[in-house]
Amino acid sequence: MPFLVLAVASALIVLPLARGDWVVGHFEGMRYLVLAKHFREALLETGGYPRWLPRLYGGYGYPTFVFYQPLIFFLDAAWSTVFEGSRALCAALWSLLFIGSSGAFAIGRRHGGVLWSLTVAGVFLLSPYLYVDLYVRNALSEFSSLMLAPWVLLALVQLHDRARDHQPKAGALALLALSVAALIYAHPLTSFLILVYLVPLALAACFVGRRFRVDHAWPLALGVAAGIALSAPYWLPALLLQGEVNLHAASRGTSQAARHGVYLWQFFSRSWGFGDSMVDADDDGMPFQLGAAHFALAALAFGVAKKTPLLSVAFGTYLAAIVSMTPWCGWLWRLPGFDRTQFPWRALVVTTVLQTFLLAAAGERFSRLRGRWASPVLAAALLVAVALWQKEQFVLGARIPDADARAHAEFRAASRQIQRYAGADEFRPKTTPSGDPAPLGNRPLLSADEGELIFAREASLFRVVAELRTRRSTWITLHQLYFPGWLVTLDGHRIPGWQLRRDVDPGGTMRIRVDVAESAEPKRVQIEARYAGLRGLAPAQASAFLALLALLGVALYERHRRRNPAAGVTPPLREEAELGRASSARP
Repeated sequence: MPFLVLAVASALIVLPLARGDWVVGHFEGMRYLVLAKHFREALLETGGYPRWLPRLYGGYGYPTFVFYQPLIFFLDAAWSTVFEGSRALCAALWSLLFIGSSGAFAIGRRHGGVLWSLTVAGVFLLSPYLYVDLYVRNALSEFSSLMLAPWVLLALVQLHDRARDHQPKAGALALLALSVAALIYAHPLTSFLILVYLVPLALAACFVGRRFRVDHAWPLALGVAAGIALSAPYWLPALLLQGEVNLHAASRGTSQAARHGVYLWQFFSRSWGFGDSMVDADDDGMPFQLGAAHFALAALAFGVAKKTPLLSVAFGTYLAAIVSMTPWCGWLWRLPGFDRTQFPWRALVVTTVLQTFLLAAAGERFSRLRGRWASPVLAAALLVAVALWQKEQFVLGARIPDADARAHAEFRAASRQIQRYAGADEFRPKTTPSGDPAPLGNRPLLSADEGELIFAREASLFRVVAELRTRRSTWITLHQLYFPGWLVTLDGHRIPGWQLRRDVDPGGTMRIRVDVAESAEPKRVQIEARYAGLRGLAPAQASAFLALLALLGVALYERHRRRNPAAGVTPPLREEAELGRASSARP
């Protein structure tokens, strides 16, 4: 029943997106709807994680998903088996809302009953930044990270609790690894912020009194490391190939993080707008609210809750995260790593989940309320009060009518227009000149200076298969931008990558020399070309496999230790376990 309530509440939030139109979003427009169509097509055609979109950039291709976070698009592709177009993306957002609210509910269960946990989840679903990401910016990847963040925090505290109580840790360890991996696949910039800001909580979880406990620390370290390794097939190739594109352009100029500080009054303002984040000024048209009601509830919950080192550090981290987003801390956003995040107010993802954690801590005090109706009345009053205080966030901005038809039209016109869906053209290969080329249009992806090309039936935009018939040596042009990972073969012999780079034409597309002996009869050369793989993909897949083996090894070890308790308990822990059994035996 609680999860049914959360499912219905999540559906109500995304209901405006299920009507066939879409929100404009801040600089997003049709980005997610159209990229979702490209991603689905590439996924079906290649049968694997798609990296290259051949229709974009006027039909010359664009390495969008070498770098762009894919989680929301995988979810959309899964839901597209049931729904079409924008409704599949809406269903993906619903599933994320349900996942996020369930995580908040699980955090609430650590301290209270079902009613209190539903209250915590409800307050989480009323968080202002959720509506900024969803309806103001339409930043669906960042929204995904916000919905996954409660699970990272939940796994952290579960590992702390199980280590403290000498319980098996394999389940919590796997949860931490999977949630960290999903977080990185969702949005690498906010995942960096979340993991950095949660370091103080992780350190606090490693201490018992003033003593640092290695048995508390290694599961946390292993869980985060395993999560990073599991997500390596996404981030490692992107990291290794960032020098091939102008990736730094996305965090320069008006996107410099240090220029987008949030002024304190903006955190508590109730004004709601659909404008821009202004540089070096406080007249932003975009709301950067903590939610005054949310802040008050977090502070009040911390005041009435039982103080633990973990809770105290969480409250301190919450306040520090707020201050770090202000112009006073502009220096922080010039440091390596932080300077790539574009906007310091992305840390509102962190404050949102910490507010949820602090509110949940008041559950023990809530459970002490006397009277049959005291708890339900208080829970309802809290939710209604927060909803009324934040009522401005339920106002919708400009809409895109007939969004599915427009997305389909943009998708079909991709080879006739220079479409990128990248704000600073940051994914364009450096071997490509500046300025927009003439679109490829309906011309084939492969052409030859001499001879005749006959395309095979299985040829497609994702796999060029053709036979060249020529009487003399010639050049063929693969009308796709050069980028590491292209596999081009002539009669089964692969053309080396360095040769493809060397022979790139002035427009950035690939030229391949075909050498044949001159003869009266045309020679036949079999040609195949496809975007096959990425630099660093093999070690990334190996690291993900090793991470799975490590998690499996921990699970098997704990299973063995449960069957042979004496073999797996160190002397100090055995004494503590015996003391615990003795105390639990007392009436």
